[in-house]
Amino acid sequence: ADLIEECMQNATIVPAMITVKLLVAEIKRKHQLGVTRFLIDGFPRSVENSEVWDTMTADFVKVACAISLEGDHQELRRRLIKRGSEAAEARSDDNVEVIERRLRNHEDQA
Repeated sequence: ADLIEECMQNATIVPAMITVKLLVAEIKRKHQLGVTRFLIDGFPRSVENSEVWDTMTADFVKVACAISLEGDHQELRRRLIKRGSEAAEARSDDNVEVIERRLRNHEDQA
């Protein structure tokens, strides 16, 4: 949890192995409850995320599609700041400095 929080604060991507392990654990848990379809928002965030996902899930997950949305940085910044100010539990990474780094990192790594 501390590493994930640190990554959020630094606007860096959580290591792929950690992210994929968390996703796989939740998918398996939900699958036991009968859920067979999933929408994973905000993933993958990098080529490495995608490669680790493919390696770890090849035998039990079939990806139907991936959607990539583009947006104006000023509008994205405005919405993220608003989200941070209105959220019931504020996220520590919804501030201007971290948002700017997050947007730059996304362009560089996605």
